[in-house]
Amino acid sequence: SYTVTPFFLGKSDADSTLLSYVKDGLLIYDEPGRIQEALKKFLKEDPTHRKNHCDWSELQRTVEATTQVAFTFMQQRSIGLTGFNPIGIQGKTMTSFERQIPLLTDEIKQWHRLNHQVVLVLNNQQRREGIERALEGENIAFIHSEEWIAKPNTVVILQGLLTDGFELPNSHLVVVVEGNIYGQQKRKLRNKPKKGQEINYFTDLTPGDYVVHSMHGIGKYIGLKTIETEGIHRDYIEIAYAGTDKLFLPANNLDQLQKYIGNEGDVPRIHKMGGRDWAKVVTKAKKSIDDLADKLVEIYAQREITEGFAFLPDQPWQQEFEDAFPYEETEDQLQATAEIKESMERPVPMDRLLAGDVGFGKTEVAMRAIFKAVMSGKQVAVLVPTTVLAQQHFQTFLNRFAPFGVKVDVLNRFRSTAEKKQVLKGVENGSIDVLIGTHSLLNKKVVFKDLGMLVVDEEQRFGVAQKEKWKEWASNI
Repeated sequence: SYTVTPFFLGKSDADSTLLSYVKDGLLIYDEPGRIQEALKKFLKEDPTHRKNHCDWSELQRTVEATTQVAFTFMQQRSIGLTGFNPIGIQGKTMTSFERQIPLLTDEIKQWHRLNHQVVLVLNNQQRREGIERALEGENIAFIHSEEWIAKPNTVVILQGLLTDGFELPNSHLVVVVEGNIYGQQKRKLRNKPKKGQEINYFTDLTPGDYVVHSMHGIGKYIGLKTIETEGIHRDYIEIAYAGTDKLFLPANNLDQLQKYIGNEGDVPRIHKMGGRDWAKVVTKAKKSIDDLADKLVEIYAQREITEGFAFLPDQPWQQEFEDAFPYEETEDQLQATAEIKESMERPVPMDRLLAGDVGFGKTEVAMRAIFKAVMSGKQVAVLVPTTVLAQQHFQTFLNRFAPFGVKVDVLNRFRSTAEKKQVLKGVENGSIDVLIGTHSLLNKKVVFKDLGMLVVDEEQRFGVAQKEKWKEWASNI
C-alpha cells in the first residue's frame, strides 16, 4: 500500500479517506468478500496500520450515502454488505454449432418463439454474407446495426469480435459469436515452458512476506539491501524479527531461508533472534515427524495390499471434452495426461505428482483426469489452500464441465449454513460429482457416496498430516 494523504490533505482532513471525496459518485466492488478478507489481514499484520486505515465497518459508514454496485458470486449476507437489492443473472454458455448452419437457423426460430432477442456478432465478411443468405432462405428477418438495439423477431447482426456467446433466459437475450458457429480456432499457450526449465523459488517473494530461517525461526522479509564492507558492495536479505532485531543474510545464503507457508489469513508470530521459542518449535516438530512417519508407514502398507478401482478406458465423451479445450496442448500436457489416465485404469490406488511452471496448464490436465473419473461413476474432491483459489477453480470447472452434465459445487467459509447443508447432502447422495473446497473438506462431516479421486492443488501449502488424513479415511482412492 502507499501512504499518499499527507501530500494533499489539509489538517482538517486528517481523518478523511479518498472515498470521502466521491460521495456523489459511484463505488463499484469487485468481489467484496475478497476485499473484506484482504483488509482484515492487512490490519491484523501490523497494529500501526489502524492509525491510517479504516476497517470494514468504518468503510461501510463512510460510503453509506454513495451509490454502490457489487459484483459477486456469493450472496450478500455472506460478505458483509447490507441494504443491497440483489439482481440474479442466470446465464448459459452458447452451443457449438460446428458449421451446421441449418441447426443455427432452427435454434434462432426457437429463440424467437421464446421472445428472445438474437444478436449475431460476426467479423469475417464472407462468413457474414453466408449467414445472411441462410437467414433469407429460412425467411428470418435480420438487420445490420452499429449499435446494440432490440427488435422483436429480427436478428441483429453486429460486426466485431467476441470470444464466446451466451444466453440470458430471464433477460430474453441471446448472443452468438463467430466461434460458436464455425468453431474456435485453437490458441497457442503463452509462455510455453521448456523441459528442464529452472524455477526460482524466491521470484514471488515481496517485502512483507514471512520467511523461516533455519536457526532463528519466523521473521518478516523487508527487502534486498546493498551494504559496503571494507570497500566491497554486497547484497543482503534484510529480515526483521521480534523487537528491534534484524538479520542481514548474504544473498548467496538463500538456502538458509524458506518462505512461510500457513493457512489462509493466518498471521504468524515473529520469533526473537537467539530465543528459545524457535528451538521448542523445532523439537516439537521433530517429535511430530516421528509420530507421523509411523502412521504413514501403516497407511502406505495398507494401500499396497488394498485393491483400487480401475477406471474405465476413455469413453466417447472424453474425447469431446478434451477437444473443447480452446488452446493448443503442449507435448508435456499430452504426455502427463496420458500417463495419469494409464495409471487410473490400473486396479491399484494411484499417487501422482503433477509439477509444472506457471502457464504449463496443470489445471487442464487435472480436469481431464477428473472427467475420466466422473465418467466411470466416481466422485472427485478438489482440495485447495485458499478461498479465492477455490472460487476461481469453481468458475473454471463450471465452464468446462457444465456442457457435459457434470455437477460441480464449492464448499468454503463464504457459504451460508443452509448452503453448506445442501452441499453436504448432495455429496452424500451422489448428486454432486465434483466438490471443490479448502480445509473444510477435511471435516468428517463431509461424507461422499462414492469418492474415487482426490486432487490437491498447491499441495506444498498443506501439511503432510492434512493430506494423509484423506488416505487414512479412504485408503483405496
